[in-house]
Amino acid sequence: MFGFFKITPRPNYNLFNTEIDKYRHLINWIKISLDKHMLVYHFDNTQNEAEQLLKAAQLEYSKDINSGSKVLLIDAESLLKGSWPLDYWVIVLEIYPVTNREQTLMQRAKEHSHSLEFYAAIDSPFFKLFGGEQHAAFIQKNNADKDEAMSHPLINRAIVKSQKKVEDKLQLEVTERESIEQWIQVNGIDRE
Repeated sequence: MFGFFKITPRPNYNLFNTEIDKYRHLINWIKISLDKHMLVYHFDNTQNEAEQLLKAAQLEYSKDINSGSKVLLIDAESLLKGSWPLDYWVIVLEIYPVTNREQTLMQRAKEHSHSLEFYAAIDSPFFKLFGGEQHAAFIQKNNADKDEAMSHPLINRAIVKSQKKVEDKLQLEVTERESIEQWIQVNGIDRE
């Protein structure tokens, strides 16, 4: 209605204790699910990790968005610029340090009627930047099954708040980086 009330989509973060737990859950979910999955990454090292794990699990995948494969492995940047295939469950494999890219992904997913989730792990560099030890203690205390993700609106808000802190420190974002660690270093973001 007149564009006065712009509703921004809210992220749904699934938080695991470790990257190993995150990928174990993901592989098991893909194996038992009948759905098609589009795995989205922001950094090259995440792509390499995902490829190694998919190959080790003997799961066929494609990097071609038009292939119709049950599993697609797609770069977030090219996904934002191009078309979206139909009928895919979209899983973003990592948290991007600032909110703008994730907000755009969520908006595009909503436009194409896709379900979109974010998978993250406490031992990732993003959480280390914001005192991951405290988050890990909270998750371990409140989540009995290490193979299951913890998902809660409080976690979602805490992650977005952390991203906004990064945005406040950021002068001019240098986006082309191989890993989140390199992104943090090149953009001069210090640990809190």
